[in-house]
Amino acid sequence: MQIMGKSLVLRDMLPQDLEHYAYWQSGDHAWKQLDGPYYPLAKMPEIQNMLEKLRQRVAQQAWPEPRTRLVVAD
Repeated sequence: MQIMGKSLVLRDMLPQDLEHYAYWQSGDHAWKQLDGPYYPLAKMPEIQNMLEKLRQRVAQQAWPEPRTRLVVAD
């Protein structure tokens, strides 16, 4: 799925997005300090587990209908 706007594109995740996803989920990024306490910060084993599930989903293009998440691509 892809939704094109004037300034951005919303699309399903691609294999090349996984490295960026892992980067932003790990480490001490400023956004994590601003994220409400809705979810605890993921530890590296949890991030690795999420990443492996995403790899499988991306490889199989196994996306839910309707979509619950899309990637913002600029």
